[in-house]
Amino acid sequence: MEALTGYIAWLSKGQPVGAKVVGQGYVAIQPDRTPDAHAGASVYSQRCSACHGADGFGNGKFPPLWGPASLNGGAGMHRIATMAEFVRYNMPFGWRPNTLSRQQAYDVAAFILSQPRPTFRKNRLIAFPPIPGRTF
Repeated sequence: MEALTGYIAWLSKGQPVGAKVVGQGYVAIQPDRTPDAHAGASVYSQRCSACHGADGFGNGKFPPLWGPASLNGGAGMHRIATMAEFVRYNMPFGWRPNTLSRQQAYDVAAFILSQPRPTFRKNRLIAFPPIPGRTF
């Protein structure tokens, strides 16, 4: 906890409390037309499957995009605009931003979000087994 607090303090150094940080968040984009999951499947196959797998289940180094271990329906990334904006700026990993068009980003987001994923259960109780402090 001390390390996290220290890191947050370091990130915040010189920032007024409550001010929006330059570069925070995603750049809002709009598609040219209604997002098309079918077109997104083609983009996924060409640009995403090498890292996330043809089945979308990830490969250990890159996360699953659908299936039982993927983000659930309550995650922020389950919103098509959020995912499209993230994809547009950050994917394919290691490439320069905006490699995909706005429309391609929305289409691939529509495809990914059309796949099965865990349901978010906000009333589910979460229990963690106790771990001795010496573990850390």
